[in-house]
Amino acid sequence: MIPRPRSRGSRNRRDARGTSAARVLTSGTPCPLLHKWRSTPMFAAVGWECLPDTGASNSTGRPHSSARIEPSQRTRIPMNHQGVSEIFFEESYTVPADQTAKSLFARLPHGSGYAERLIECLATGYLVAVVESICIREMQQHVDATTEVVVGRTIRIDHRGPIPPGSPLRLRGWLERLGDRSATFRVQAHDAHEVVCEATVTLVAVQRAQMESRIATKVSALQCAGT
Repeated sequence: MIPRPRSRGSRNRRDARGTSAARVLTSGTPCPLLHKWRSTPMFAAVGWECLPDTGASNSTGRPHSSARIEPSQRTRIPMNHQGVSEIFFEESYTVPADQTAKSLFARLPHGSGYAERLIECLATGYLVAVVESICIREMQQHVDATTEVVVGRTIRIDHRGPIPPGSPLRLRGWLERLGDRSATFRVQAHDAHEVVCEATVTLVAVQRAQMESRIATKVSALQCAGT
């Protein structure tokens, strides 16, 4: 095994209500499995259409970069696998008043009729968006934005406790599994009292031109149907 050099990582702090703050990256954390390779088949990504990821998982539940990097069967892979393997973050998020279940469902045609009977706590849909947005931000830094775009493939979330507006959340996330074109993150969120969320998020780096072409085809079909 060839050890990777340690670095001090980076530390940035931001303070804004409803936005992330106190970002901490520990890019110098050693990755013990970084140089272990397996000759298992890779998946091919076409948009969100991917075969199951065969990367090894970090079953210990500890926030360190112990995900195994699969060998590539392609000659040109813009995604920086080593950079993605080192992702670890800690974030703060203050829940805005307009992200409650009552507020969200009042704007939806199927929920407006009963929205007033819901509780004033963070909607699960917004919680998903917060978790996914942080993971995408981290992975996006390690792809070529001119040719690739990071999209969500699978999100599994356990919303374990109520989160009233104004609550400060602490979110911690790390890489659990790394594939040829995908990354799976484990995320935990705490308020001042308990663990309120546990989630796994799988993201895929897809070709931007290919995705934009598929979107254009669907938009064109909608326009034709409307004429």
